[in-house]
Amino acid sequence: MGGVVGAYFLANFISGLPRNGESILKSHKDFSIVTPEEVQNIPDAEVFKQFTAFQTGFSDLDFSLKADTALASERIVKKTQLNPEKTNLSNRYELNGVTVTTDYERKEKPVEDKSVSLSGETEKIKQTIKLKNHTEKEQTVTVTSRAKISSDTIRYEGREYQLTENAQTFRAYDKTASIPEFAKDLGEADLPDLDKFKNYEHTYKTGSVISFLTEDKRKLSMTGRMPPILITKFGHTKTKRGFFWSWCLRISRFRPIPKR
Repeated sequence: MGGVVGAYFLANFISGLPRNGESILKSHKDFSIVTPEEVQNIPDAEVFKQFTAFQTGFSDLDFSLKADTALASERIVKKTQLNPEKTNLSNRYELNGVTVTTDYERKEKPVEDKSVSLSGETEKIKQTIKLKNHTEKEQTVTVTSRAKISSDTIRYEGREYQLTENAQTFRAYDKTASIPEFAKDLGEADLPDLDKFKNYEHTYKTGSVISFLTEDKRKLSMTGRMPPILITKFGHTKTKRGFFWSWCLRISRFRPIPKR
């Protein structure tokens, strides 16, 4: 029926939530039409009104879609809903033949393995992107999520990287290592009795964490376990410098919704 991408955002929960309702997004003003099959920069930034980590570390959030069939139109109907407990925010976007829903839900459980996460200092917010195919045939859809970040230096695998004119790609990879080295990569090298397990190996995902400092010197990190993490320059303003962080997922055999 569709593809689901999960992600956790760790941030502070505050008031100032968006109201439930419907709005109309217009092309050339709110989003861009590249071709009839590709739409870019659809805004999804309501989370900034809820999480202070987004407000201090991020200045924008949007997504793009590319499909086999024409999905672009001059207007996109966007419906926003916040549950009474103020723990779940949902945005639904109606495109031609495809419906996209982005959910943000406050969670207490640890981050899932197959997720993309932004890590702050407090609670966990799970982001889920759902796609529904309303056409009559299977197709391939590419989804790209992008966040603009207020920093021009990142840290990856123990090294610092400066903002460059060309995009830089950082991919998570599988690593097989001894248990002590596995613990070290997790930041738990001081656990007692690790030497007893030096002859045991474990395969795990690594190279998946990118961290940066906000302008107020708070550390935020991004963890990408399923798609690659892409860093690219977005330019300079008088008060801020920074980069885009984005992930991209290609869904093959995106099936239509079965008719009842």
